[in-house]
Amino acid sequence: MLPGPIFNVELLTSARRARYFLIRALYGLVLLVAVWFVYQTHHAAYRYGQVQDDIHSVAELSAGFFMTFAWMQLLAVMILCPAMVAGAVASERERRTIEYLFASQLSNAEIVLGKLAARVIHVIYLLLVGVPVLALMMMLGGIAPEALLVLFIVTLSSMLTVCSLAMAISVWSMRAREAVTKAYLLLFVLVALPPLLSSLRFAGPIISDSAIYNYVVAPISDQLVLANPFATMTLAMTKASGATQALGFDLVWGLVRNQCIATILSAGAATLAVRRVHLRQRVKSARRQWRFSHWIRPAVGRRAMLWKEIFAEPAAARLGVLGRITVTLIVLGVLAPTICTFYYAQSIGSGYQSPAQEYIGYALMMGTILGCGILLMVAARAAGSIASERERDCWVSLLSTPLDPKEIIWAKIAGSVWAMRWGLALLVLIWGLGVIIEPTSIMPVVFILATFLILAFYAAALGVRFSLRCKTSLRAMGATLAVALFVGGLYLFCCMPVFIASNPGEGAVLVAAPCVPYLLAMPGIYFVEHGHMGREGSAFVAAYFLGTFGYLVAGFFLTYRSIDGFDAANGRSRLRTSSIEDARTPAGEALPPAAASESSASVVAATVVDDRDR
Repeated sequence: MLPGPIFNVELLTSARRARYFLIRALYGLVLLVAVWFVYQTHHAAYRYGQVQDDIHSVAELSAGFFMTFAWMQLLAVMILCPAMVAGAVASERERRTIEYLFASQLSNAEIVLGKLAARVIHVIYLLLVGVPVLALMMMLGGIAPEALLVLFIVTLSSMLTVCSLAMAISVWSMRAREAVTKAYLLLFVLVALPPLLSSLRFAGPIISDSAIYNYVVAPISDQLVLANPFATMTLAMTKASGATQALGFDLVWGLVRNQCIATILSAGAATLAVRRVHLRQRVKSARRQWRFSHWIRPAVGRRAMLWKEIFAEPAAARLGVLGRITVTLIVLGVLAPTICTFYYAQSIGSGYQSPAQEYIGYALMMGTILGCGILLMVAARAAGSIASERERDCWVSLLSTPLDPKEIIWAKIAGSVWAMRWGLALLVLIWGLGVIIEPTSIMPVVFILATFLILAFYAAALGVRFSLRCKTSLRAMGATLAVALFVGGLYLFCCMPVFIASNPGEGAVLVAAPCVPYLLAMPGIYFVEHGHMGREGSAFVAAYFLGTFGYLVAGFFLTYRSIDGFDAANGRSRLRTSSIEDARTPAGEALPPAAASESSASVVAATVVDDRDR
């Protein structure tokens, strides 16, 4: 009978975890900072005479905060639901306790829906934190009851849909880290792909007038846009007033219809297939899977750990069919508008901008978004580089080798950066097309690529550091992404109200130095707008170099901190006699360095083979 014992156990055990209390406290703090930000913006506008201090302006202040609150609540649903739900079943499989659930009298519905209901309740607890903050602003007026109803319906429907999709992904995933990664990739595609498909109608008559676009692409794009909570909520709140009130709720009911279909399909599929998928994965994991890359990869050589991270880890860290489809859609979503923009920028030059400036304007937006996404993937991959080896029971075998901590840490960092080489190839393609149009743009491209590599090194070092210290890969991934997002740009959300209130001078530009999107876009912005920056141009350049150098120093600091604390974190006593250079034979003779390296390489290669067979 539902909800069943799984629901009670999940609700009680997860409620005692300190991280949920911390997430609620941080979410409430962010909402209070948003209130302060909106108030400081209104106060600055009043101080400069842009608005009047009357009842109408106060109501506009409250309405402006409500839109900010609505977007932040949907962002909380999109960001936190996969992290809280995607590991529900995958973590049981990872801990090898799911067989005990299957051996009991529990049905599939009690296992899957019980876990899903418990996680949904925790998400609801999180969202209820914003009710007192919203009630505080409602005393100022300006918030229509229709807008509250729209926000409630959109948030509830989106929460159920995202949680159901994350639960379905968890059922089909071997590990919790892979489930969370695939859930975020799928949500990114569902949110970002529909606007890209809709923009194809402006790509020219060859595409917009084709039968494939009008009868296949356009209907799918319209339904996906209607299921997008951000687009639907904005349109519905704009129309949910006066004579057009019915039009606004028509959009909401369309969103609920599409999302209910996705919720029912994903929850039903997860419930029906949870046992069958687990049995198929257990049988599949016993087979040895060969790839084409296995035939062309070189011998292990002396850099055994680096060989393992470059040639063996991509085969072990698979995203599955859903992950491959999602990555393919992302690549197509990047290539299609890039090629179209390049074609029209090369053939049409209008206004005061040259074709190169028009294309670089697009490359700035697309390259920055893609670069930030790739950096997050580097950090997530590095966060599981050591913790996942513990979970696969192959970390002890690796520690028993005479490999030096320096070799292990640097190999983990290099492997995390190397794993995103195809994303770097997309960035090179986006900016390389600009070089074809205007060869003088080669200089900002060089600076952008160098900046990206420095930021990728920092992200990998940060992930390896947390992976070394955290017990599970999921916890390491959460801590890594939280720190990377805050340091990489979310800190501006807390700093901007202070700068708006204090009205600083040119030195305030330096606050953008750690902002990752700013660092990735600054060389292109300077190339396009260097003649219009005025005296603040030097401050922007100084912030760029200061931020880039700071991330480089931070990367080396995190790397050497990980190397120094490696033995202590793993309980490993590293003696001088156990190093590769001082490896001794039973007769007391020193092994040659080549023989010692080959011995270590054979141990690592055997560990990789055993892990793949497992």
